[in-house]
Amino acid sequence: TGESVAAELQAIIHKIAAGDPDFRAEVITGLVRLPYEVAKNAEIVQTVKKAAARRLNREPTLRGDAYWTDCALLSAAGIPTVMFGPDGHGAHAAEEWVEEASIHAVADVLTEAILEFSGKK
Repeated sequence: TGESVAAELQAIIHKIAAGDPDFRAEVITGLVRLPYEVAKNAEIVQTVKKAAARRLNREPTLRGDAYWTDCALLSAAGIPTVMFGPDGHGAHAAEEWVEEASIHAVADVLTEAILEFSGKK
């Protein structure tokens, strides 16, 4: 949490200040973005995983990433969330691309997963 990070930094500052009376620092919390993690066995993960395996004819790779996404906001709002996207490279870089066939596959997987997850399939 933002509070736990600020407290940890403040403890470091106090330790440094104890050894150097001229040292001055202040922790000011700015933008705080909550972390996000979803269990591999969560219903949304398993639903997307099964739909992907059927459409892609292979088991999708499950992994975590260190960057922040809107998944944290959606999850905090009570919306089951998992990241799943097309194959490509260079996200947010000067050169960014995805494979067209992969976009169609993702649309198919997400459509199937939505229907399954919502009980409409």
